[in-house]
Amino acid sequence: MFGWTFVDEKAGSTIETPNIPGGLHGDDPGASPYLFFRVSDLSAALERVRALGGSVGDSVSSEDDETVARMGRFVICTDDQGSSFGLHQPPA
Repeated sequence: MFGWTFVDEKAGSTIETPNIPGGLHGDDPGASPYLFFRVSDLSAALERVRALGGSVGDSVSSEDDETVARMGRFVICTDDQGSSFGLHQPPA
């Protein structure tokens, strides 16, 4: 209906959309599956979350983990109304 295509990956699923790339991710300790949005600058996106009244959780993958080099960085956030979502910056 929206022109979305779901692609299953080992760590979750990506959603290929005409406008906003995103996906679903799960199997993280203490986290339910969540919707994530791809960003090109994770630091700037996290600052924007904070500026809009949301909160930023811990990184799902550590900076020195080889997974970061392969998959990128993921951070779970909460919006100003308590809904969780993730941000993903693909590897360079």
